[in-house]
Amino acid sequence: MAIRTRLTLLILAGVMLYAGPFLAAWSGQNWRAVPVFTLLFLLYMALMRPSLWPRNAAEARDPGKWRVVAGVAMTQAVLVYLCMLAGWLAATFRFPLTDMHPALPVGMSALAIALGRAVWMPEGQTEELKQLLDETRRDRDEDDRK
Repeated sequence: MAIRTRLTLLILAGVMLYAGPFLAAWSGQNWRAVPVFTLLFLLYMALMRPSLWPRNAAEARDPGKWRVVAGVAMTQAVLVYLCMLAGWLAATFRFPLTDMHPALPVGMSALAIALGRAVWMPEGQTEELKQLLDETRRDRDEDDRK
């Protein structure tokens, strides 16, 4: 699969991931859904950015690594809360989506994790990204010359 297609699908996975808490709040779920989506967001980060997490006993004993993990966890919790806040505002100012099953937004975010990991393996992607960036720069430079 071409890298541009994979990047497009990765963006779609990100949209699906963030749409989950938004739709959950829009459909009337309350703040108790925040931990569920926070765990899903952390799972996404663990699968897509494994370098952030301890991989062996030495890294697990390093307090600096755990500070990074705590920062990631807090950031993800804030992102989930902001998505849910946007959903609550949408439900307040527009019609609430009361007919939506509560598992649908959770399932959509979980599906986003599977899609993201299926199209993007974080290990070994740097060379392909470098090639894509070089190609994009060449195209941009050719467009600038015209």
